[in-house]
Amino acid sequence: MAQSPGAIDAIVLDAQIRTFRRPGERVEALALSGGRIAAMGPAAEMRALAPGAPVIEGGGRTAIPGFVDSHCHADMQAVRAGRWLDLAEAVPRDREALLARIATEAAGRPRASTICAFRFDDLTMGGWPTRDQLDAAVGGRAALIYRRCSLVALASTAALAAMGWDETAGDPPFGRLERDRQGRPTGLVHGRAARMLV
Repeated sequence: MAQSPGAIDAIVLDAQIRTFRRPGERVEALALSGGRIAAMGPAAEMRALAPGAPVIEGGGRTAIPGFVDSHCHADMQAVRAGRWLDLAEAVPRDREALLARIATEAAGRPRASTICAFRFDDLTMGGWPTRDQLDAAVGGRAALIYRRCSLVALASTAALAAMGWDETAGDPPFGRLERDRQGRPTGLVHGRAARMLV
C-alpha cells in the first residue's frame, strides 16, 4: 500500500482494479487524493486510511485507473502512423488532387502492396471518388480510403475481391456494403466492414 500524500478525497471499493504493475494483478480498493491515486490494496486498509471519506462503489466491475478514452481509436492510429497516407496533412483541394496524390503514392509501392489513406473528408474534398476512379489511380492494386470517422471507407476492386465481396456476398455482421441498383458493391463500406479491410 502506498502512503497518502495528503487528505483522501474518496475511496473506491468492491472493484477489480487493474494495477498494471504485474501481469494480471488486481486490487479491490483504492484511495484518491487531489485527482491522483494515493493508495491501493484491500478494502479494509483503504477504509482504515480514510474512514470518513466518500465511497465510490465499484459493484465488482473492472476499473482501469488513469485510462481516459478520448475515442481516438488508438489501435488504428498505431497501425496507420508512418505507414498510411494521411490526407489531413496537405489536404487535397478536390477529388482530382486526391486521386493524383494516391496515384503518386501507389507508383512508389510494390505492385502487391495495399495503398491505404486515412482522414479523408468527403465534405471538404468534393465528395467520394468512384471505385473505378480509385482503381485507375492505383493501377488495379488493393487500396482503401478511410473517412475521418473511420466508419466509412472506399475500397478498390482488388480490395473487395480479396475479401470475396462481390454481388453475391452478404453484408458482414455490424457492417454494410453499399451497392448500386444492380446489386454490385460500389466500393463504399460501412461500420465493421470498413475495419475488416485493414
